[in-house]
Amino acid sequence: RDNNRKVCTQAAHNLPLVVVTLDGRFPYIIEERGDQGMIPPPVKRVTLSSKEEEDVKTCAAETKKRFHVSYIGNFRGHGSGARKNYQALHDNRRNIILQYFKSEEMKNSIIANMTYEEVLKSSEFALAPRGDNKYSFRFSEVLSAGAVLITHADDYVFPFRPEIVDWHRCAIILPERLAGQPTLDFIANMTVQERCNRRNYCYFDIYKKYIETPRKQLDGYISGIEAMRRETG
Repeated sequence: RDNNRKVCTQAAHNLPLVVVTLDGRFPYIIEERGDQGMIPPPVKRVTLSSKEEEDVKTCAAETKKRFHVSYIGNFRGHGSGARKNYQALHDNRRNIILQYFKSEEMKNSIIANMTYEEVLKSSEFALAPRGDNKYSFRFSEVLSAGAVLITHADDYVFPFRPEIVDWHRCAIILPERLAGQPTLDFIANMTVQERCNRRNYCYFDIYKKYIETPRKQLDGYISGIEAMRRETG
């Protein structure tokens, strides 16, 4: 609700967003195509300190990340290899790919004394590949930690309209079939400047602007709808 404006959305995180607005006089159907997804709510939101945010902004963070890529979670995939293809790439040094609650793995891991949030904050890139559904709760968690998002979810409808968010400036978005070593090969060739640019766009231009709070998310959806309405006249 925003003054006299109401927004009704389809409340499924991996389904298209259908929006109807009312301006106090009559219903106005803005869009019925599936072109604006919902943001997956984070289970464990990460909070950066003001110093950590400054490091992201100035690119100083690029020299302070302990891990190259991380993923901690299950390896389910509903027939997709988007998660399982990474399992063998854990090296307990720069690539941290571990299953939650496997105590024998965690006990001998380099991250044994770290929290999940600390691992994310210490990662250059973090994975949020699809699981049983096309979305992943890690999607928002990765962004909140100031890591560069890597996602594999064929035909996933990304949050927010392209008029306000260009996900390709932030995330590494590759087909599910390229999950695993092909993706690690791809990011290995990325320059420090590009990585910094992506991190800044992910964190400041997407997360801080449109995801950090429920109000900001609503503002993002409304801004996208209004941009689309201007285009369609």
